[in-house]
Amino acid sequence: MNNGKNIVNISDSPFSKIIAKKNYIKYVIKIAKVKTKSSLNTPISKNIGIELRTWKKFINQKYIKSLTFQRIGNFCNFSISKITKGIKFIDEIKDPKLPLNFNCNAGVRLFVGMINEGRIRHRIVEYTNKDHEILDIIRVNSKKLIGNITLKERIDTRDQTRCLYFPLIFAKHFIKNRIYGNKNSADLKIPNYILNNKQFHKIWWQANISEEASIYAFVTKVKNKYYLSPRIQLNRNNSVKIGLKHKKMRKVYYKQDLDKHCLSSLNSNVPELTKNEVQILKSFGIIVQPYFSKVYVSSLGKITATYTILITRLKDLMTFYSKIGFELKRHENQLKLLLKCRGALSKQSLKDILINFYKFIPRYKRGNLKIKTNKWLSNKDKRLLI
Repeated sequence: MNNGKNIVNISDSPFSKIIAKKNYIKYVIKIAKVKTKSSLNTPISKNIGIELRTWKKFINQKYIKSLTFQRIGNFCNFSISKITKGIKFIDEIKDPKLPLNFNCNAGVRLFVGMINEGRIRHRIVEYTNKDHEILDIIRVNSKKLIGNITLKERIDTRDQTRCLYFPLIFAKHFIKNRIYGNKNSADLKIPNYILNNKQFHKIWWQANISEEASIYAFVTKVKNKYYLSPRIQLNRNNSVKIGLKHKKMRKVYYKQDLDKHCLSSLNSNVPELTKNEVQILKSFGIIVQPYFSKVYVSSLGKITATYTILITRLKDLMTFYSKIGFELKRHENQLKLLLKCRGALSKQSLKDILINFYKFIPRYKRGNLKIKTNKWLSNKDKRLLI
């Protein structure tokens, strides 16, 4: 159970706002009058330990914070279940499934979503993506976990990315697991309740493929023949502090650009999250070694290192296909296509395979891919794809 880190109850969310049900308010007022021997608001609020204006908000059925609601319930000696039944509204949740228990398939799927494309900052709980299928998966799993919920949405007009906003109580699970603020600077890891449950291992990596990892076709040329190898790759970024002793400052540094001391330091600091994800792959018999691939220097001088998990062996790719599988049909079709096309290929055969490979992806998403820089496709092919 990971010390309750997978459970979120009403008392866990100090910034969530609640409306109490009318019958509950009447019942509380009745008990409060008896306990304080007064019908006046001021002595009642003082005995409960809340501000007078907050008490008036409560009795007038206005928004109050969840911890205030909890304090009122404790004053009346109500059980957690009785307090929960008095809730009419938490943020945008109607009839919430409290407590929120992330120790389930939907909870794990949402956890991966927030690790990859989520943002928890300044009381904002946001998930962003432009993939319609993945957004639908997030919406469905949100209802399964939280209850009758309609996520607020907005569209970023710059690139048509859609942003989903979660109720604030949803954030508490991630705050418990230290997932908030700048994720590149956070000590991210997979919770034990996920690591210790093999059923969740498949969900984790299926979601990774949908959210962040990529399937791509690696092409090599030997004489006049072409060979195509499928690869599954996942990159994770992590803020690091290293000295870059170069006269000319650049934005990106690769292995060959760094001295031995820097490389040693970077190679010995593989993020815990990456190690956990390698551990999950090992549970399926897929053995890979994560490695440092590059560092990026921002305009402010902050350095971010990229660490990579790369699956290249045919045996491991077949294992991934058969034992882990995919959330989205298009990814399954892509890997299946590449696995079938092994051996020597002509230039035309290679081009046909690559065109079919990219056609599995919805057109609105192809602009994110490296189609424009693919040296094996003609400019005409690229224009038709994009």
